[in-house]
Amino acid sequence: MRRWYTTFMSQGAVRKKDRVREIEDIPGTIEPGYKDREITEVPVPFRVREAFRAQRIDVEAIGLKIFTFGPCNIMTAREPAAKGGEPLWHLTISCPSRHPTWDEIKVARYRLLPLELTFALLLPPPHLYVNLPEQDHVFQLWEVTDPRAPWTTG
Repeated sequence: MRRWYTTFMSQGAVRKKDRVREIEDIPGTIEPGYKDREITEVPVPFRVREAFRAQRIDVEAIGLKIFTFGPCNIMTAREPAAKGGEPLWHLTISCPSRHPTWDEIKVARYRLLPLELTFALLLPPPHLYVNLPEQDHVFQLWEVTDPRAPWTTG
């Protein structure tokens, strides 16, 4: 596997960009054609409050906030990690008719969540994967508290 990966990467599998773009305060580059938009907080809709209440979750206690970001809808909160677990930051981002782009996910993370924390998009084992047809374009970032800090180097 390692040999295939090295060969794949050395052959220029990642296409080179004609122009590198950056957005102030967002690490990394931005894809050509990406249009930065304002993130706007909106009131938590009644149906969302009711959905959380049905799960016995107090939206005020978890600090639920809702935002719009161009075609994206975003929710942030500090929710219990698993049943009875410690509160962790959680960001949900979705678009009605497509997956959010990496740039949209990245901008939402760096503008709405604490900069000193690490977040991950988790892909659980298949039997724990949650996906409904009406929520096909939803991505979730969770705060990661792994003391081994595998995202650091050296």
